[in-house]
Amino acid sequence: MKQFIKPAIYFLLSTVITYIFIAANTVYNTLSFRLLALTIAGLVWGLQVAGACLLPVNKRQIFLEEAGKVCLYGSLVLMISVIVNFLWISAQQAQLYTSGINVLLSILLMAIMFSAFLKRLKLSHSRLWFWLLCLCAAVPTQAWLVGIL
Repeated sequence: MKQFIKPAIYFLLSTVITYIFIAANTVYNTLSFRLLALTIAGLVWGLQVAGACLLPVNKRQIFLEEAGKVCLYGSLVLMISVIVNFLWISAQQAQLYTSGINVLLSILLMAIMFSAFLKRLKLSHSRLWFWLLCLCAAVPTQAWLVGIL
């Protein structure tokens, strides 16, 4: 159980950082919207964590640790728009575009990192395709829920 502490810390930090990103965006104007957005984002990674149970025991811990790092780095990238919007952009529409571009950059970084660690671990890239498919459902769902789409 001790070997899963580091991945748990990565995912916990990622959750906190992602919540900061969500809370900083005015389109998530209620706590229920914020928690729903966080839940949708968490489900995407939660499916990967659950899928780790299907891996051979010798790859499970390293997979979770690497996935946790990818998730954390992706969340940290989201802070760029939080800082930029806070310091320099006051128009809500411009903040929305900045945040949207930032989400795409975060996804791109995570996809590259995810692919690289799957290759290092000699695991199928079907996990990456599944994760991207989940994102293709999650991102528009969040946008629709808050009225962007």
